[in-house]
Parts: sequence; C-alpha cells; structure tokens
Amino acid sequence: MKRFLCVVFASLLVATAFPQGGKGSAYLYSITPNLITEDMEGSLDFYVNTLGFAPVMQWPEEGEPTWVAMRFGGAGLSLQLKSEIEKEFPELKDASVGGTVGFYVMMANLDDYYAAIKDEVEVIAEPKDRFYGMREFTIFDNNGYVFVFAENIE
Repeated sequence: MKRFLCVVFASLLVATAFPQGGKGSAYLYSITPNLITEDMEGSLDFYVNTLGFAPVMQWPEEGEPTWVAMRFGGAGLSLQLKSEIEKEFPELKDASVGGTVGFYVMMANLDDYYAAIKDEVEVIAEPKDRFYGMREFTIFDNNGYVFVFAENIE
C-alpha cells in the first residue's frame, strides 16, 4: 500500500473564530506546510515570482538551498528537497510529490490576485461565488499541490 505523508511545521496562526480542540494542556498556535519538491529552483521561481511569497530563511545559508521558509502576509510555507527529507525520513523514499494535499488559503483582494497570476498558473477553477459565502478560485502549483484561494464575501 502506497503511503503518503505531509510533513507539517508550525507557523500559520490558528483562527480563534472556530472552536478550539485540544489534548491535555497542549495548545497549537500555528501550523505551516513543508512541501516536498524535486525541483527547488522551479518551486522557488513559482512561489516567489508567480505567487508572490518572500523567502525569509534557507538551509544551507549559502549556496543552493535544500530547505526554504517563505511568507506572504500572515501565511507561511516551506519547501524542502525530497532527496534531503529522505535522509531524515527514509519512509518517504517511495512517496509521490504533489497531489496528496490541498490548501485552503483565506485572503483579501482575491480578484486582483487572480488577475495577477492567472496567466502564469494552471487554473483548475476560475473565481466563483459559493453558496457558503466565499468567493474562491483553485490552482495547481508546479509540483501538483492544490491551492484554493478564498475570500469572505458576506
């Protein structure tokens, strides 16, 4: 059986408008996806030049990065080379890259953002108002991960 694993690190603020879960005294204050890629250069180009993320940290600090943390407004994500993460987690050797996780991204000025990136991304669904009070559009990133960008319209 093929196993898929999404490695997640802390960084995206938890929305307080939703019920709080919990286990014992533990409290999660943030979560950031660490996306696995086989093409760091292409992924950096996509996230920085196409989507508008800004790199804030990389490893190693000099030379070609094997891991990069990025921010866009209050949201963050990381990219890590598959070959590097396999050194720490050999269980990921046969895992596929992309397509195993989707991201729901809350944002402001959705239509302006869509207009700015639509010709540079693979659009799955164009902006559409949903019955639940959100306006959304959906894209694939360069690795096959799915991103739904959403804005509250109520």
